[in-house]
Order: sequence, then C-alpha cells, then structure tokens
Amino acid sequence: MSYIGLQENYNRIRSLMQMAKSDGLVNLAELTFIVYVAQKIGLSKGGLDELAKEEGNFSAPFSISDRKEILYDIIKVMYVDGTVVQSELQQFEDLARQMKIEKKGTEALLTHLKNNANKIMSKSIFDQLLA
Repeated sequence: MSYIGLQENYNRIRSLMQMAKSDGLVNLAELTFIVYVAQKIGLSKGGLDELAKEEGNFSAPFSISDRKEILYDIIKVMYVDGTVVQSELQQFEDLARQMKIEKKGTEALLTHLKNNANKIMSKSIFDQLLA
C-alpha cells in the first residue's frame, strides 16, 4: 500500500472516531463499527490503538469518490447507536466542510438527517442528495 493510501485509510478511521466521540460517549455499537472498518481496510489493532490516542489530524482524501465513501461511513456511525444528536450533526457538517463536499449537498444531507433521525439513510438516497 502506498503512503497516500495508508494516510487516507488512517484519515477514514480518524473521521469515524471524531464522529463517534462527538456526542461525548463512544458506545459499543460505534466502536464495533469502527473496528469493522479498520479490519476491512487492513489496519492492525495496534494501528487502531495508536489512532485512538491521537487528536485531530484529519485531512480530506484526494478523490471525491473516496470522500463520499468516508462521508457515508460517517453517517453509519451517526445512526449505529440509534440516535442522531445535535453534536453529531455539527461534527458531520464540520467534516463535510473539511472534505470539501459542496455546501448544497451537505445541507441536503443535514436536512435529511434531521428529518429522519431514527432511520438510517440508504446509499441511494445519499447519492441522490449529493448529485
């Protein structure tokens, strides 16, 4: 794996951790999802532990498709505990801005998240709102 690929994978996990921490409590469902994604991208337990100790240092991936994929994973973290709270919505908006997602698309996603706080957003709706 190239250095850029490794850094983008680390950034993916960092963004998920930031979202999980945004409501003040990382619960088991959020942690389980983060571990699942880390395993999926080949990050070792030691690497995951190191990232958990770090603060911030998030930078957006180069490709828009990677940024969208990470943003959808962030949405999954928001929903995994069954509740979407205001601090998560604010963190989502901040991360979307850092990833240079168009403001119109971010606003459409936020509106949907607020209006459907108890039902996870499908990938097709996500794609439609960002189109």
